[in-house]
Amino acid sequence: MRWSPAVFATFAVLVTLGGGAALAAGAGDGQGAAKAKPQDAADPHDWSAQKCSFYGKAWRDLLTHVGREGISADFIARNEAFIRSDCTDRSDICPATRQEGELVNKLTMATMNFGTASTFVPFVCKGTTGPLKLQ
Repeated sequence: MRWSPAVFATFAVLVTLGGGAALAAGAGDGQGAAKAKPQDAADPHDWSAQKCSFYGKAWRDLLTHVGREGISADFIARNEAFIRSDCTDRSDICPATRQEGELVNKLTMATMNFGTASTFVPFVCKGTTGPLKLQ
């Protein structure tokens, strides 16, 4: 069974938000979620495109779910620029608020549930030492 990036994105966001326990267990297909690994694509460019497509969907879904309160216009603009660049613009996006930090964690978990490495996401806080002190 092969899932489209949009279907897998919805699945991973549900699991990340806690609403996909039955899906995560593979309920209904008799094969389990592990059978739907998107990185099995032969062309690495396709895998990059799939990761970016998934990130864009996860970003939109999670931003809708958590809302924009506490999320700065700059944080939103930088994420949208990352998506528009086909997820190749590695400009650093550093969360500054508690809500941005929570969104970063959810996006990272969603992308990892999709099968990407945690290094795929554009979240880097250069020049900081120790834990971030989010407001």
